[in-house]
Amino acid sequence: MRSFFLEPDHTGHTPIEDWARFYNQSERSIEERQVPRALTRFEDLKSNPVPTVADALARSDLHPPRHLIEEAVRGSTFDAMRAHEDRKASGTGRVMRQGRVGGWAEWITSELATHFAKEPIVSTARRYGYDLTPGERGDRPRW
Repeated sequence: MRSFFLEPDHTGHTPIEDWARFYNQSERSIEERQVPRALTRFEDLKSNPVPTVADALARSDLHPPRHLIEEAVRGSTFDAMRAHEDRKASGTGRVMRQGRVGGWAEWITSELATHFAKEPIVSTARRYGYDLTPGERGDRPRW
């Protein structure tokens, strides 16, 4: 996990730096075009999936019947997506790792936490409801 997060890719940036750049550029584009947007966080989808999806759709003035949203949510569970991934496996590794809120706490190290606690990563994450400042022990963020 360490090398994935800390080694630059073909752009010269690490994945978390690319994440911050992508979201910052997306925000600028959305603001310029004045299009509707909805913040949909993984934690919200896990704890309250149907209302979270319904709210995101409503922000784009889409109001499908509740049973269609429920069907979509059922088809998008971790187990359903893992089964789909297994059927389509290409041997290149998994995207669907655990599907748990807070799973990061099992693999984050002090070195990674320090890397994540840089700008523009910290300010970008903060806008999306994540606090990447070190925790009480000073070695892990308080996501």
